Amino acid sequence: MTNLNYKKEVTVVGGGLAGLAAIKVLLKTGWSVHLVAMDSYFTFLPLLHELAAGSLPIASLRFDYHSFLQANNFKLTVAQVQQIDLAQHCLITNQEKIDFDYLLIATGSHTAQDKIVGSRQALTLNTWQQAEMLAERLDALSKQGSVINIIGASFTGLELSLEIAEQLKRKKQKATINLLHSHVRLVPWLPEIGHQIIIQALERQGINLYSPERVVAIGPQYILTKTGHYRGDLNILTTGITPNTAILDPALVNDQGEVLVNNYLQVRGQVRVWAAGDIISLGERAIPKLAQTAIQQGRIVADNIIKQQSGRPLQPYQPRIKGLFIALDKMRAVGHINHRLIHGHWVWFVWRTVYFFNIPGWKNHWRLAKIWTRRFLGRH
Repeated sequence: MTNLNYKKEVTVVGGGLAGLAAIKVLLKTGWSVHLVAMDSYFTFLPLLHELAAGSLPIASLRFDYHSFLQANNFKLTVAQVQQIDLAQHCLITNQEKIDFDYLLIATGSHTAQDKIVGSRQALTLNTWQQAEMLAERLDALSKQGSVINIIGASFTGLELSLEIAEQLKRKKQKATINLLHSHVRLVPWLPEIGHQIIIQALERQGINLYSPERVVAIGPQYILTKTGHYRGDLNILTTGITPNTAILDPALVNDQGEVLVNNYLQVRGQVRVWAAGDIISLGERAIPKLAQTAIQQGRIVADNIIKQQSGRPLQPYQPRIKGLFIALDKMRAVGHINHRLIHGHWVWFVWRTVYFFNIPGWKNHWRLAKIWTRRFLGRH
């Protein structure tokens, strides 16, 4: 039987999109939330490629949690969680032990670096620090004939390559950009005409696409594939992801490092422990690792915690893909909504609007709107 007088506090590990979505719902309903994160700032990861390319300042996608979470029932601890002890209901951090009543694990993911020999010699794009480092490296590529290799034509790889190409043109810098992808199709969910639209954008920006081309090794200034050798002054890895679950008991994760959850997003075998975002697995049911699914999961977890505490039936999670977009060049985008392909300038504005309303805090909304407006006017 549910104890209605049980302490209404949730501890959230990880302050990304999934964690933040849950926090907003819980705070609005009067719950206390204790966020444990490695940074006092929230980073809007879907725009990280624009920071890396030098197109956006860091203030447009990195926001102090306290600037938009000002409730008295919100607490932030900046610390590194080293272990989650479910038996003792506590977190072991590099600073202190933190007890929890309800727990949401939303630690996110990072670029997989265990599938290619020497992959740790390439730059990756998981954090704002890595994005700034990449921007500095791009600024340093002033010599003629510089070569940039981007490994993996994922959402990030495609948008990053096109953004870098446009930024280099604006700065009147010249560099060769190679985009290498291990499969024939770049974006499987797009119909063939959508695939061709992406190819045309890459061609307009002079980006060399090598597909299928599987990279097998990365060195300081080169990459090796199954068929050849590519020189590279800057190698960037944007392949698949690995969940950040090293702090968990191995019995709770599958072979891919994903947390096993039930249909209500409770960690298997647990009652008051939940998981959301890139780290979860529903078994045979595939879940796209997207910003929108992370946000949906965070909200579902929050609702289910509230329902559980009040003795109501829990709501099962059903993945819903509202639409998918990829930003192209020249303020264009391509998308897929309700099985319909859309593309053009207006799609770029729709894509921007979706991101605009997922930025936390109205002050941050308008700061980003000003930056985008100046950028739009500057291009026209």
